Amino acid sequence: MIKHGLLAAGLVLAASVPALAQMPPPPPGSSATVILPGPGPASPPPGMVTPSSTTTTIVIAPNAPPAPKTEDMPPPPSGPHMVWQPGHWDWNRGDTKYVWLSGEYTAPPTVAASWTPGHWEQRPDGWIWIDGHW
Repeated sequence: MIKHGLLAAGLVLAASVPALAQMPPPPPGSSATVILPGPGPASPPPGMVTPSSTTTTIVIAPNAPPAPKTEDMPPPPSGPHMVWQPGHWDWNRGDTKYVWLSGEYTAPPTVAASWTPGHWEQRPDGWIWIDGHW
């Protein structure tokens, strides 16, 4: 599930795109958005969730996110097996600040799938969000 336009593969893409390495860092107190070419159309394996977009957006926040909030996980919805995806801080480029996105339940792509939560990672030019994945 691509919720915030970032892929875990962004690490590999960022390391393998020479133009990204040559970009100057954003000025202090600002953020940068980098659009990288994404995977082309392909036939995913049955039951696999794929992004509908063909680009990857990497948002570079100039400072570390606040500590995660403590969330009270509500009871799961009735019906098929649902997995809790915890909330996290998201960088709001328009207001140049972090905003909290609450956790939510989601259906896994397969019964055996397990969720790896996203996380913020520090880079030389700022902080980037690495999206969670199945």
